[in-house]
Amino acid sequence: SADRKTGTVDYESAYERFWKASELDPKFHQAHYNAGWTAEQISRFADAERHYRSAYDIEGNTDYLLALADTLTQNDKSAESVELYKSYLSSTDDKSIRYKLIEAMTTAAQYDDAINQIQQILLTEPKDIKAYQLLSRVYFVQDMFDMSLLCAEKANEFAEGDPGISNNMGVTYLAMEDSTTALVTFKEIVEKNPDHLAANLNLGYIALNSGDFGLAQARF
Repeated sequence: SADRKTGTVDYESAYERFWKASELDPKFHQAHYNAGWTAEQISRFADAERHYRSAYDIEGNTDYLLALADTLTQNDKSAESVELYKSYLSSTDDKSIRYKLIEAMTTAAQYDDAINQIQQILLTEPKDIKAYQLLSRVYFVQDMFDMSLLCAEKANEFAEGDPGISNNMGVTYLAMEDSTTALVTFKEIVEKNPDHLAANLNLGYIALNSGDFGLAQARF
């Protein structure tokens, strides 16, 4: 709990307590999970991975699965996250986990496998917005910006102008060094969604680079 005077949390002490609890009762999966979470807060990522793995081995629920997989990715072990998700999906069909598998495959540079997974989703659900967003990301990280934009436009069509998708399109225009179209895109977003943080920051970035300091100051 937080210190009553300072409001700060002593994660080091909390970790030690959860770790000791997991040692006293190795089957206490919640203690392992809590130890993993507190280890993350103090950047002890190897310890976090170890505790999350113990929690998941004891009680294979999705919370523990996601915590372990995310920590593996953070520890530059995306390929292990892929195998973890594959193993989980071998006994259940959970589309949210399939999305996470695709993200892990993309991070692990397993692009063809990621595209294959997306294609399987689109065969039965051709208007799956998330699938098109993930496909856009697969192409983006490979610097295939035209293809990335096509997929994002398709997602945007089905999402009816989702600001997050539009913002990603603006970022893609920036990557293509088309700052004019990026500027128009970000302006359209903030006109409809004045509090959209990412679009405001991106608009401010373009304005700053172009010397429009008044617009930049208004957006930062």
